[in-house]
Amino acid sequence: MESDRILVAAGLTAAAVVGAFVFWGPATNTSGRGRLAGLINLGKTCFLNAVLHALAACPQFIAWLEKDRNARETSLRSTLATVLSVVNGTNKAMKETMAPVAVINALKRLGWVIPGGEQDAHELLNVLLTTLDEETHKNTRKISGI
Repeated sequence: MESDRILVAAGLTAAAVVGAFVFWGPATNTSGRGRLAGLINLGKTCFLNAVLHALAACPQFIAWLEKDRNARETSLRSTLATVLSVVNGTNKAMKETMAPVAVINALKRLGWVIPGGEQDAHELLNVLLTTLDEETHKNTRKISGI
């Protein structure tokens, strides 16, 4: 009989603790992000969407993209900063869904050929990082006069 009372008391205590946590626990929105946008698949561009979502989850990468506010609007860096801010819901011109065509167009302007078929996400990530590296070093050489 005594063990039944202890079991009931422990169950009620656990329920009270869980209830208190649910009502007064930590905030669910700690990142300050707004409503998140979905990415439209433009026909076999899920590899691009996967890479963009992965990069959008890297706060240090986004901070680096946004660090240089003087970047040309047509640069890949500026384009990625804008697209990732929409994906993360921090862009003031928030849309419910967006097509990542701006990233494809930025890569095409820089000479990359993106075929219409299925591609490897790792290859695209390599293209993005290589292009960002080239843009960064090109700007560094201009500034230092090399």
